Amino acid sequence: MKVVALSGDRVDKAMQFISKDMNFVNSDRQSELIRRIFDLPIENIITANYTFELEQISGIKPSLYSYRKIRKFTKGCKGKEDKFGLFRYYQPENSDKKIWHIHGDITAPSTVIMGNYYYGKLLSEIQTYTSGFIKRYKTLKNKVWK
Repeated sequence: MKVVALSGDRVDKAMQFISKDMNFVNSDRQSELIRRIFDLPIENIITANYTFELEQISGIKPSLYSYRKIRKFTKGCKGKEDKFGLFRYYQPENSDKKIWHIHGDITAPSTVIMGNYYYGKLLSEIQTYTSGFIKRYKTLKNKVWK
């Protein structure tokens, strides 16, 4: 709640302000560690980082335009949910890696999850989605297997 209180419940505006300083890999040691993570033989990387160090390691230039250019959405979900970015991932053009920023990212400050209040809102959104998904699954199951 400190972040919410200090920003006057404008976490999105605060993130826009500080994101300019967070938008780069700042040391060789950090760069090497991120390279090792990026080179793991996995397709999906889930990160709690709001910033794009993983994407930069793949060769993406550090700019909001560059990041938005590689933004992708899970099939059939583009524009379905913008507040939390539940269906959004980033995939560098020269890579098969999908990078999921599960706490939001600096390209969309309103997606940044900080503090219990925002986590609660995110969990509520996930519960609503899951409930609807289960209903659709049961309906389809009843139609197909009857």
